[in-house]
Amino acid sequence: MFQIDSQVETEVVRLLKLKTPLLAIAEETGTDLPEIEKISKVYRVIELRNTGKAVENISNLVGFSTRIVKKILIQKGAKDLKPVNFKNKKPLTRQELRLCFEELYFRFVKALNVGSPRVLRVFKLDAVRIFFRLLEETPTLKTRVKTLMPVFVYSFLRDRGIDITFTHLKKYSGLTRHQSFQMFKKISEEFPKHTTRERKPKIIEYVTTVKNHFLLSSQFLENAAKILEKFWGLLSDTTDKVIAGTISALALISLRRDSPYMLHLCGVLGIAQSSVIYNIKKLAKNLGILGFTTVGRSKDLIRCQILAKVESIQYI
Repeated sequence: MFQIDSQVETEVVRLLKLKTPLLAIAEETGTDLPEIEKISKVYRVIELRNTGKAVENISNLVGFSTRIVKKILIQKGAKDLKPVNFKNKKPLTRQELRLCFEELYFRFVKALNVGSPRVLRVFKLDAVRIFFRLLEETPTLKTRVKTLMPVFVYSFLRDRGIDITFTHLKKYSGLTRHQSFQMFKKISEEFPKHTTRERKPKIIEYVTTVKNHFLLSSQFLENAAKILEKFWGLLSDTTDKVIAGTISALALISLRRDSPYMLHLCGVLGIAQSSVIYNIKKLAKNLGILGFTTVGRSKDLIRCQILAKVESIQYI
């Protein structure tokens, strides 16, 4: 498509925002006027899309074919586009829905800056196919596209082994934790083949990182693995690193270790300590265990009522 120098484009867009005439921009930047006009049109496409204009309307207003407009929007998705606003809009056509999906997909991919471009393009085709099949199989999801789309893209990329975190989902979707996990449940219950993957080996890799960093015994790793197997169904609705932090904390308690402190453990994994505390508290609640206050004050309760449910776990 358009090959435009990024530095020139940045400067031209800055001047366009200041309402500088195109001829003056050409003189100031030393760029040919046709090139300035091209950048101006691209900038106009992004502006119109951010006001909610449909692709066909943008095409008519700017003078580009709908194919070119789509390519511009997808190419610029991660950097310049605001999240698609679905509020108070008529149901999107399949064409518009696909464009929104691709914009969002590339927003995530470019932010992560991982993987082979060719492989990610192949992944995108697969993601689009599965997404529309999902909508056809469950029409009620069409009314929840705003929530479904980012959660689906996030789940799809994780399913393909891309290291994407919940932080990315929150940042690029604007969804709350509750909204996200409600949709995770919806997808997992009805379409498990599309959203589940073998996550346990990756989680154990994170636990091994903790073990090696703090020079912990092999018993720590064995206990963590047993805890993961026992409580997988209750822990699997959060990120891999938070699960790893949770079972690491529980494994330390099983070994009566007072160090490393949970804060340091979470620091190694790059997660918030509060996430692990919340997960342990939620685990106790789901098991019907009363009396949990804080991890420090509830260690005996954790050993006697939570960890006691894990078969063949080794205590010290």
